[in-house]
Amino acid sequence: MFNDNPHLLTEAVMAGRKTQARYLVPESHLKAYNAYLAGMPNKPMKLGDYLVRAGLAKFIPGEEVAIAQSYESLNLAPDLIQRAKSHDKKTIRYVPISELPGWKNKMYVSADFMPHSVVITAVRIERLQSISEEDIRREGVIEMPSGGFGTSVKLDRSLGSTAREAYATLINDLCDRSVWQRNPYVYVYDFRFVK
Repeated sequence: MFNDNPHLLTEAVMAGRKTQARYLVPESHLKAYNAYLAGMPNKPMKLGDYLVRAGLAKFIPGEEVAIAQSYESLNLAPDLIQRAKSHDKKTIRYVPISELPGWKNKMYVSADFMPHSVVITAVRIERLQSISEEDIRREGVIEMPSGGFGTSVKLDRSLGSTAREAYATLINDLCDRSVWQRNPYVYVYDFRFVK
């Protein structure tokens, strides 16, 4: 799922400008690695190798992942009848798709309806501030017509006067206001848009 409000990152993915994404490595994953190190005195795996091989990375190379979009944005017929589970998750009812939470909110959509996807091509771990200028571009940061750098020409909203400054603003918007300064470990997922 890519942030669209206010960064229009789904559009950047489908236009081929965004081919990389970073996600914070949870503290529990780092604790698992430290426990592994404590029990492995000779030639331990590097952090990234361990997290991927232990199955802790959210995605793996070769995996195809649907791009979440609201049903409304896909121009589905609002009266299309769909199954809806009740709050107790035991009763099933049939309602127009426009009455489902996924009509406006892509957090609640079914991957079966999503027409677009990406294929994960590589996974690695690095510190957030280790991002290169090339990778900042691969994260979807572009030069704005009116000056500065941002994520969408359509918005023409500068996030910073340099690409690096814009990316720092972007990641702080996506995670929390101080994540760039904390410089945590992140999963770096390379992907390609497939349809």
